[in-house]
Amino acid sequence: MPGAMLCKACAEWLLGVALMLLAVTLTAGDADTRVPLLEQKLRLVERLLESAHERHAQDAAARGELEGVGVMVASARGDLASGSVEEAEMALDEALRQVTAISRRARPGPARSHVRDRYRQLLVGVRAFRVAFAQVVAEKGAASAAVLDDARLDALVAGAEQAAREQRYAEGVEQLAEAYEMLSLALSEARANETLEHRLVFASPAEEYRYEQERYKSHELLIKLMVAQRAPAADTLDRIHGEVEQAMALDDRARAMTGSGDYVAAIRIQEAAVAHLARALQLAGLFVPQ
Repeated sequence: MPGAMLCKACAEWLLGVALMLLAVTLTAGDADTRVPLLEQKLRLVERLLESAHERHAQDAAARGELEGVGVMVASARGDLASGSVEEAEMALDEALRQVTAISRRARPGPARSHVRDRYRQLLVGVRAFRVAFAQVVAEKGAASAAVLDDARLDALVAGAEQAAREQRYAEGVEQLAEAYEMLSLALSEARANETLEHRLVFASPAEEYRYEQERYKSHELLIKLMVAQRAPAADTLDRIHGEVEQAMALDDRARAMTGSGDYVAAIRIQEAAVAHLARALQLAGLFVPQ
C-alpha cells in the first residue's frame, strides 16, 4: 500500500531478495522473457525505495541519495515502456545496488528514538523558560520583554510542533534548539538589567514569602533543565549539587519558620536559598544575579 510503513520482517525479506537479484545477471533472450523479469525487478526496487525513505526520514544525506535513485527508477520505467530493454536493465541494476547499500546501513530506529526524546526534552525546556521569562517580565515590567523576539520564538515553536506531527523530529530539534537559546539569552539579559533600586511591594510578609517560594521553584526547574541540556563537567556538577543541597537545607528551615508564623525570618532564609540556586544556575551556564 503506497505510503504505508513496511514491517521490519517485510523489509528484511525484500533486502534478501534484492541481494539475490544483484547476484543474477539476466541472460540474453527475447523480450517476452526479459521484460516480465525486469518489471518484477522494477516493482522490487520501488518497494525498497519506499522502505528506505521511511527508514532514513531523518537522514538528510540519505534522502538526497534516495532522490537520485528515484530518478534512475523513473528512467528505467520509461525505458521499459519504450522498449529499451538494455537501458532499463542497466538503470535498474544500478538503482538496486544503490538502494540496497543505503538500506543496509545502520538501523535508524534507535537514533530516531533518541532524536524524538531530544525533541521532547527541548520542548519541556522551552516551555519552562517561557514561564520563567514571563515571571521576570511580571516582576520587572513590560520593558524587559523587549529583549525577546516573541514573533520569531512563536514561529520556531509552531514550526517544531508541526515537524513533530509529521515525524520530522530532527527538524523540530533544530528549531527548538534555536528557541531554547533565544530564551536562555533573553533570561540572562533581563536578569542582568536588574537594579538594586527595584523592589516589589507586597501586601503582607506571607505574600512576600510565597513570592520567594515561587522564585525558588522556578530556579529549581531551570537548574534541572540546564544540567540536562549543557551536561556540565563532573567537577562543575559537584559544585552545582553543593549549592542545591545548601538551598534545600535553607528551604526546609524557611518552611519551619512559617509554621510558627515568623514570615519575616522565613523570607530572609528563603532569599538565601534562592541565592544558592542562582549560583548553581550560573555554574550551569545561565546568568542570574543574586
